[in-house]
Amino acid sequence: MTTMLAPLRFAWGLNPDDEEQYEVTVATSEELATVLARIHTEALTRGLAQQVDAWAANASTNPEDDLPDPFLQFVVGDRDRASLRWLGADTQLQAVDPELPPLPEPILYDNGGAADPMDPAATRLTLTTVLHILDVFLRQGQRAPDITWVAI
Repeated sequence: MTTMLAPLRFAWGLNPDDEEQYEVTVATSEELATVLARIHTEALTRGLAQQVDAWAANASTNPEDDLPDPFLQFVVGDRDRASLRWLGADTQLQAVDPELPPLPEPILYDNGGAADPMDPAATRLTLTTVLHILDVFLRQGQRAPDITWVAI
């Protein structure tokens, strides 16, 4: 097992049992892959992609504080495409694969209980690429250097 920098927290959707978001902590690449596959599969089954928030587990998440720095938002659950934003105190970036053209139509995604359209320009990733970006963040605490990042 590889030593990780800090576990990541994920929050998404709405858990009908307690009316709070689903939350989970992942500490290894294997846990990350399993959780991401679960969220993706559940969203495919529902027919609505899912936005997920992610941050280092040791970052403050007090509602009175600013968002953790960095704060990642990603969307999975579409058969072909995904999205990931890196939101830092001084930097707000969208990850893109320049080889993937924008989709002709927006992807609908669950944004905290509302079905919102995702700008096609923001869906220029695959699930595999999102997993790679999150794994680099988990293991190294930084943006994946082999990904194209565009200011938003």
